[in-house]
Amino acid sequence: LKMTHGNCVTKRPWSCSTGLGRAGVVVSAVMAGASAVVSHSTGPSQPNSGRWTLGSVELNPAVAEMGSTPLQTGGMMIYGGLAYQNNQFMTTTFLIHPNSSSITQLANSSDNNGPSFGPSIAEFADGEAIVACGFQADFTVTYIYNRANDSWRNGPRMNTNRLSGCGMVSLGSGRVLVAGGDGIGGAALVSAEVFDTSANSFKKVSNMLTKRAEFQLALLHDGRVLAAGGSVDVAGSGDAYPTSACEIWDPEADKWAPTVNMSVARVSFGLAVLPNGMVLAAGGFNTESEALSSAEVFDPSQQQWFPVTPMPRSRMGFAMANLGDGTIMAIGGSTGTDQWIKINGSVLYHFNQTPPSPTPPPPSPPGSVGYWCVANSTCLYGPRPNPSFKGGTLEQCQSICNPKYACESDKCVVSTRGGTLEQCQAVCV
Repeated sequence: LKMTHGNCVTKRPWSCSTGLGRAGVVVSAVMAGASAVVSHSTGPSQPNSGRWTLGSVELNPAVAEMGSTPLQTGGMMIYGGLAYQNNQFMTTTFLIHPNSSSITQLANSSDNNGPSFGPSIAEFADGEAIVACGFQADFTVTYIYNRANDSWRNGPRMNTNRLSGCGMVSLGSGRVLVAGGDGIGGAALVSAEVFDTSANSFKKVSNMLTKRAEFQLALLHDGRVLAAGGSVDVAGSGDAYPTSACEIWDPEADKWAPTVNMSVARVSFGLAVLPNGMVLAAGGFNTESEALSSAEVFDPSQQQWFPVTPMPRSRMGFAMANLGDGTIMAIGGSTGTDQWIKINGSVLYHFNQTPPSPTPPPPSPPGSVGYWCVANSTCLYGPRPNPSFKGGTLEQCQSICNPKYACESDKCVVSTRGGTLEQCQAVCV
């Protein structure tokens, strides 16, 4: 695939003069013979039928391609990114509080050459977080934030030059895994290393199976690490493509192993661990210029991805984390790679251990609470936005937004059972 931004055609668009980075890419052609990994598995049911609601927290200015990390005491920390207000790379740090209703700006990193566009951040101890992999003068430099005194200091150097788009996740016990990202020259990296606070240094570990950047890492409940999606190099071609490929690292054996792929390729998306140990993936973009709204959940015990309710609107390049109360927040980002329409606001994914029970009876006046069919055929729970939005109970909303079809007398008709129209047409002759 060739990845383009404006008149610039390059394998890694961060080298273009636009400065928009890897997130500003559009897949324009399929390279003959490219062997993309396409196998995936999505289950027929939703083991976690959570719901999305609109959040009250906003970023000001709107920011995309920032780093984010969940905090041990609850809440989320956000660092750097591209500010839409003035199209400047940022060294700003925000703290979103555990109740998801307020946001505080923390001290900026003092080094103006510090990580900004596409950085990664991970909390390695209560109140301390490490930042790396953004655009900076020295691509091995890291920075450490101390919340107790709201200050920054230089961290140890990484072993590998990582320009941006690397994966980073806390392993617990003062250790942080860093992997992949863009290397010098723009090629995605396969290498991985671990920051150990006891030694205050990085130690190389086994390479991933796949070179990737703009991907996500998540720490599973059993201590292993899931690496998902991103932009992957096509061997020997000088090109890159979005991928749905996933793999899992076992820190005890220091070994990476393939696992089932996501249902769609995702670049610059959100990944967060749910209270039951499953992992939520949402948004991002793949082979189109528009961002995705779809979401899915990975069940490590079944080695399977299941579709769940999509986000209320599509977004890419956003921050997403578990706030510590089972609620997942997605905030900031943009709507696509062409226009980069800013998103200030946030949405919340409310975790349910079991599928939700039927919702209250359908109200009719505006402002009443229920499920309403909004843009992108999404059922959004909350007050009715205006009288033109139809819905009520979840079943009523789904029948309007996503009607089911069954094959009757060799015809696909709307029914209470069945599947999508495409699925029905595939079997109904």
